[in-house]
Amino acid sequence: MLGDYMYPFIDVGTIGFGSALINALGVLLGFVLIALLLVGIDKWASRRKV
Repeated sequence: MLGDYMYPFIDVGTIGFGSALINALGVLLGFVLIALLLVGIDKWASRRKV
């Protein structure tokens, strides 16, 4: 385990700063989309219970 980077898709030393930044932004975008989906489902479900 020593010497291994847990998240190779954001390992700046291996893939470079630009690629790591793009990958990190992709992960952030994924989390934001999942959050928006969950908020939308919650709003849709709360309207149906009326």
